[in-house]
Amino acid sequence: MKPFFFFLSILIVLSWSQMTQRVASAKQVIHVQTILHENGSRTESRRNPDTRVLEEFYYGINKRLKNRKLFQLDEEGRALQGLIFDARDNLVGRVEFDFDEFGRLREERSLNQKGRPTQRIIYRYNNKGERLKPLAYNFEEKAGGGEAREVPQKSARSSLATPGINNMPKLKGDTYIEGRGVPKGMRKVPRISLKGLRKDRVRKK
Repeated sequence: MKPFFFFLSILIVLSWSQMTQRVASAKQVIHVQTILHENGSRTESRRNPDTRVLEEFYYGINKRLKNRKLFQLDEEGRALQGLIFDARDNLVGRVEFDFDEFGRLREERSLNQKGRPTQRIIYRYNNKGERLKPLAYNFEEKAGGGEAREVPQKSARSSLATPGINNMPKLKGDTYIEGRGVPKGMRKVPRISLKGLRKDRVRKK
C-alpha cells in the first residue's frame, strides 16, 4: 500500500501546484494603470481580458472616490458601452460607442440615468486613416419639455480615461503609471453587476 500512497501524495502535490499556477496566472491578467491628472485628481483603471471588463475609478483632488465606470469590451479590446456610478454606487448614466465598417470609433454617446442624451462626440478621419479633431455636442433641454437641442462645444473629452481603449491617446499634462495586478493600497470595492450591458451595441453600417 505504501507505493499507492506515495504516488497519491505526488498527484496531490502536482494538482495543488497546477492550481496555484492557474490562480497566479489569473491574477496576472489584470492590467492596472494609474493616471495622474494635471489638476491633481487621478484615475485608476483595471482591465481584465478574461472577463472583457474595464473598470475606471476616478478620485478628486481630495483623494475621495467621485465616480466609477464599468465598460464592456469585445474580443478586440474595444469598449462597446459602459455604465457610470457615483461614489455611492448609484447609476447616474451610461455611454455607448458606435464603430464604422473599418472597426474605427465613429461616435460616442453619453446618456443620463433616464436614458436621455447629454453629450455626443463624433470622430472623424482623414484619407490616411488618421484621427482628426472630434466634434462635440452637448444636449440642452428646452423649456417646457420637448426634444433637447444640440449645442456645439469647442472641445471634447471622452468618458474613457484609459489610453489605447478605442484608440484613445494619452493626454498632455497627465502622467501614466503602468502595472499588473491590483497594487497595494488600492481600495477594494464590490464588483459591479453586468446587468444592463448588452452584447449587441456595435453597429456596423
